[in-house]
Amino acid sequence: MTTSGPPPASCWAKPPEFFVDASFGGRTVAGRLRELGYIVHTLAEVFGSKDAASGQPDTAWLALVRRTGWVVLARDAAILRRPDELAALRDARVHMFLFEGQLTREQMLDRIDTHLAAIVTIATSREPQVAWVSQHGIRTTTVRHRRGPVHPTI
Repeated sequence: MTTSGPPPASCWAKPPEFFVDASFGGRTVAGRLRELGYIVHTLAEVFGSKDAASGQPDTAWLALVRRTGWVVLARDAAILRRPDELAALRDARVHMFLFEGQLTREQMLDRIDTHLAAIVTIATSREPQVAWVSQHGIRTTTVRHRRGPVHPTI
């Protein structure tokens, strides 16, 4: 059987829940994933309102996500360079999929549609890790303790 488009949540025995960082075009991406039947959490939902979420540091939401097992979708790669945020990411032990920061909404949705099956497969079958999502695919990255991440060739 040939299918087209991203896989709905019903394709998986236990689909992951997603956390969409505010930097990632929250409503657009969250809406697409919800249309497909996935449970999606946004920063505003986690903190109770858009006002309450505004200005929250990445360390705050990483501490909350740590307890949930949600898969993080973001495009703020600086999280891998800031020592306090990198430490929070390591402590959280979550799957984080990073997308290029300059993508338009349409390009983000295209990346989600194209790579959602791989994202879910990685997120449900491996140890937590950080991965870069590009037009050409997904590449995991090694997060170093002192010098920052190793950026794969995308």
